[in-house]
Formats: sequence, structure tokens, C-alpha cells
Amino acid sequence: MPIRLSILIPAIPSRWDRFQKIYTKLERQATNEVEVLGFIDNKKRTIGAKREALKGLVQGEYICYVDDDDWVSDDYIDSILKGIKEKPDVIVFKQRAVIGEMKGTIDFDLNNKNEQFKPNEVTKRKPYHICVWRTDLVKRHKFPDLMYGEDWGWVKKFIHKAKTQYKIDKIIHTYIFDPKVTEAI
Repeated sequence: MPIRLSILIPAIPSRWDRFQKIYTKLERQATNEVEVLGFIDNKKRTIGAKREALKGLVQGEYICYVDDDDWVSDDYIDSILKGIKEKPDVIVFKQRAVIGEMKGTIDFDLNNKNEQFKPNEVTKRKPYHICVWRTDLVKRHKFPDLMYGEDWGWVKKFIHKAKTQYKIDKIIHTYIFDPKVTEAI
């Protein structure tokens, strides 16, 4: 059976426990149509370089990224596989965002403009790297070799080519950023 979805997790040693938790959660949901790949190093590569290296390994028709400190819903993979059946350019969804003490919801959609994060509200954004992209649309585009901003730096290279989307109208991903412990600098 062909691989439909590649889920890519860049990681760092200080978050080994978190990596194991998210990897295990994804592995338990995975079917024989899904590969879950992780990349951990001793911080000698930028996050952009790690994302790029992972992208070079994918076998799936679709690709997405989950960070080692993020979380996903119990139906994350099932929801995505339903969307893949429709063969869109990108699968979008809602995300819970926890940024320090602030919380909010991100609504990803091709028709949105990128808004600044609004605590306790819904922030509208175009699809980012965590959304599920058709591999043949995105694979040739390289991530910038950066520790921060590599996500949009990659997506803006090809988003104009995405014409169709499948919308999962619920929260299936949680982004967690703690400015007290970030290692992105």
C-alpha cells in the first residue's frame, strides 16, 4: 500500500521526553498509509536545516510537520486521511495556540490573510508548514537555513500555487511556545 502521509518531527535533546510523547501518540494513530519520521541532533543544525533534511526522506503523497513540543488530537491522523481522499493541494484546520500565558485559536485557510496572534480570539492565517501539503507541490522548495521564521520562509515560496484545500473545521493541533524555555535563538 502506498504511503499517503509523511509526518515529520524535528527535535532537540533537551525535549527528548516531549519528542517521545508526541512520536508515540502519532505512531499509535498511524495506519500502514502513514510514516512518522523524527530527526534529533545535538543542535549543530538550524531548525530550517532539520526540516529540509526530513523533507528529503518523505515517501508520502502528503507532508506535514509537528514540532517536538506540540500536541495533536486523538483523531489527528484519521481526520487528515479523510481529507487526503479529496486530493487537495493543502489540508487546513484549526489550531490551539499557547504562547506563554496567552491562548487562542488559529484558523488556517487559503483565503485568509496572515493576522498577528490575538489572545483569547480567533486569529486567521494562511496555511503554514504544519498544515498538510501535497508533496509534489512543495518538495523542491528549500527551507531557509534559519532558527526562526523558516516556516513562513518556506511556505511563501509555493503558497501561490495552491488552488484547492480541504478544511477540517475543528482543532486537531496544539502549538505550544514558552518564551522562558525556547531554544530557537
